[in-house]
Amino acid sequence: MKSNFFRRKKSLIDRKLQLSVAMMTFGYLILYTFFLLLMFGFPIWMILHITDGGEMERMAAVGKFIVEDHLFWALLTIFVVVVSLHSITVSKKIAGPIFVIRRHLKRARGGELSRLSFRGSDHFHDIKDLLNDHFDQLADSSTNIRVRTENLNNQFLALKTALGNNISGNTEAEKLLRNISEELKLLEDNSNNNCWSYSD
Repeated sequence: MKSNFFRRKKSLIDRKLQLSVAMMTFGYLILYTFFLLLMFGFPIWMILHITDGGEMERMAAVGKFIVEDHLFWALLTIFVVVVSLHSITVSKKIAGPIFVIRRHLKRARGGELSRLSFRGSDHFHDIKDLLNDHFDQLADSSTNIRVRTENLNNQFLALKTALGNNISGNTEAEKLLRNISEELKLLEDNSNNNCWSYSD
C-alpha cells in the first residue's frame, strides 16, 4: 500500500477538472499570443521593413506606432476585460460548489441537515452525491437512536412501575434504578442535542 507521501506526488488527482483548467489556460495563452502577433508584432515587422532611413528612424517609427496605435490599446483593454469576465464565469463552477458544501457542513455541525444542490454546469457533482448519501445515513441513524432511547426509557419506567413497592427498603436496588434513570436521562439529552433533521 502506497504511503500518503507518494500519493501526494501524483499530479493528476482529478483528471477531468485539472485538464479542463489546463486547456483553458493554454487557450488563453494561444489567444493572447495570436492577438499580440496580429495587432503588435506584424505591424512592427512591417514598419521595420518599409521605413526608409537608418536604425534610428525605424525605432522612431516603431515608438510612434506604439504610442499612437489607439486601436491596439482599445482592443487590448477589451481582451483583458473579456478574459477576466470569462475567468470569473468559469471559476464560479468551482467556487459555487465549494461555497455550498461549506455552508451545508456548517449547518450540519449545528444539527441541521439539508440536501446539497448544484447547477448542472458545476463541478464536484460526485462529492455532492456522496455528501447527500452521508447526510441521509446520518439522519436515519440519529432518528433510530432517538427512537430506541425513548423506547428504552419507556420500558424502564414500566419496569419501575411494575416493581412498585417491592424494592422499598432495598438500598442496592434503589441505587441501581436511580443510576439507570440518570444514565437514561443523559442518553436522552445527548440524543436530543445531537439530533440531525432535514430542513428546507
